[in-house]
Amino acid sequence: ASYTDYLHQMSKTSTLCGLVALVPCTLIYQKIGEHLKKRLGTSSNANTSYLLWIETYSSVERRERVEKMLSLVNRAVMICSTQEILQLETIFQRAAQYEYELWEEAGQ
Repeated sequence: ASYTDYLHQMSKTSTLCGLVALVPCTLIYQKIGEHLKKRLGTSSNANTSYLLWIETYSSVERRERVEKMLSLVNRAVMICSTQEILQLETIFQRAAQYEYELWEEAGQ
């Protein structure tokens, strides 16, 4: 709940703050989807929902959307002041910590 509350709070702060807060989740899910697709290959032994998740998060279309999002964030950051960049770094770090904790909790 803390993580989603944080994402909601950042999205209300500004569009850029909201996007930066989503970057860790967006990248991690993409990387995990791609990793699992390579690892699983064409196995039909996996759960259908699991396979659908992997296909969704490893798709070329999703990768293109992720790259577009990162491009938008990078372009926006280029015109930010030093103070704004420091704020965005803090937002990214906090979101990354929440994402880490989410995966740690899931692994227990």
